[in-house]
Amino acid sequence: MTTIGPTYPAQFVVGQAEVKLIADQTSDAGVLAIKVAQQNLGNTQEIEASIAHEIDHLKLKVVQFCR
Repeated sequence: MTTIGPTYPAQFVVGQAEVKLIADQTSDAGVLAIKVAQQNLGNTQEIEASIAHEIDHLKLKVVQFCR
């Protein structure tokens, strides 16, 4: 029987597959965390814009009331 390339014990190959799987899962979790953070930032910016608009509206009412 002829072998091409190096041969590795099955335990080593399984160990490498487990490391790759964990790395892939970690990467996926990182991507998900980034997407959640971006969504939260977008939500925060919408809330800030809404508050700024409400403040401008209230300032206008105060000016009109003081006239």
